[in-house]
Amino acid sequence: MTYDKAPITEAVIDLVFEFDTPPTIEALGTLADELNPPFGHRQPINQVAMAVAMPESGLVADATQSTSFQQLGLRLSNSDLTRITQLRVNGANFSHMHPYTRWETFSVEAIAVFDGYIKRFAPRAVSRLALRYINQIEVPQDSDLDDYLNVTPRLLQDLPQQVTGYFMQLQLPQEDLGSNWHAIVNTGIGPAVNPANMNLLLDIDVYVQESLPATLESIAAVLAKLRDRKNKIFEAAITPKTREMIR
Repeated sequence: MTYDKAPITEAVIDLVFEFDTPPTIEALGTLADELNPPFGHRQPINQVAMAVAMPESGLVADATQSTSFQQLGLRLSNSDLTRITQLRVNGANFSHMHPYTRWETFSVEAIAVFDGYIKRFAPRAVSRLALRYINQIEVPQDSDLDDYLNVTPRLLQDLPQQVTGYFMQLQLPQEDLGSNWHAIVNTGIGPAVNPANMNLLLDIDVYVQESLPATLESIAAVLAKLRDRKNKIFEAAITPKTREMIR
């Protein structure tokens, strides 16, 4: 089922590759040049590591601290920040930010980025493929959470039932698809633009972690299965009231 009022704030496809020789940052920069336009904005993706060495004296005051930086890739975005891609030394991802359009647009744009990455760097295999959709559903403050989601915390009896914030995560093996297929479902609430409302979070991340052919045909086939499972989880997680709100 498709919804006219899609509550999607971000949709992401992420690939992790296996390499004989991983790409360098310079090579990723060359690919980034080829992707401009539309990805004209570029930032480094850095990893910061801190280490503390204790001296033989054992005194904390004499400890030394070191910090190291490692660049893992490049973050690219278009001018209105509705499309973001990360080119990393171990893979790539593509994000379709709000306002979301449709799967056919999102998947084709993502595949175009992955096609350029695969052609240039010739990965040996895909080791992880993930599809994630982050939804925010705006509802009135003091709403009964169970009116909108089927995945909510059980509130304590004999105590006030008002909730101003929560975060809950379910880690769900998808063994009917395979032993290495999984889903992570996060729900919670946060502030909305209108202070009279609150945002219900429904974050669905489905992924497969096994060695897959690094071809567009294989990636597209697995993505179709991940999308079907994401849709099934979404439909199971929302109530008829939510369904009517976003239809």
